[in-house]
Amino acid sequence: MRCILKSLSIVLLFTIQVLESSDSFTMAFSHKPSMNPQYKFYERIYTEAFHHLGYEFDYKIFPSKRSSVMANSGRVDGEPQRIFDYALVQPNLIRVEEPIFINRTLAFTTKPNIVLNGLESLKNTDYRVDYLAGSVWSRTHLEPLISSKNLSSVKTIEQGFKRLLYNRTDVFIALEVWALRALKQNEFKNSNIMISGVIGSNYSFPYLHKSHSKLAVKLENILKRMKKNGDYQKIHEESMPFLIIEK
Repeated sequence: MRCILKSLSIVLLFTIQVLESSDSFTMAFSHKPSMNPQYKFYERIYTEAFHHLGYEFDYKIFPSKRSSVMANSGRVDGEPQRIFDYALVQPNLIRVEEPIFINRTLAFTTKPNIVLNGLESLKNTDYRVDYLAGSVWSRTHLEPLISSKNLSSVKTIEQGFKRLLYNRTDVFIALEVWALRALKQNEFKNSNIMISGVIGSNYSFPYLHKSHSKLAVKLENILKRMKKNGDYQKIHEESMPFLIIEK
């Protein structure tokens, strides 16, 4: 009996040691993956990528600003996506040099004669333009180009699309990931709302705490490999089938 108990104790101790030695990597997410398809994509991509690196991936939910504090202080290991020069304001974070996502800002219209290509194509036009309230990028880039009488903000994507349909505006500016998802709603499915052009493109990059500097290079290589073998595209299309993936 003593031999059996001793053997069980050894097995239990070994199991605990294995569990304790298991490496995990935790990121600060600002949205729940179950409620946000973009973050469902991040969850799946990072779970796969860190599995190849020998880590169990996990995330914790915080507001965006809190996520920055948690990652920069090292209380979590990183953030899933931030802009290129994010480390200028969060000096303890290291950019992984392979983009995880591209945030495209699109222009929508109901008028086939409106064709846009970049912000400058809005210059010297008399279009009535709406953008989503709270979008700092849209506001700061549109205000110098569009007269105040022609520029308005709306509270929701749906409101922006309805204003197009009611001819209360000519162009609606919104992030691709949200706008194309909203277009799948029944009330807009058979409407004449169309994409008139890409207004802006911003790559997002993973950021890791500086204590993971060696891991950042490994994650970069894994992401490149996933894009090359098609795993990235597969997860992208399954997570966000409404989105146009850049080939």
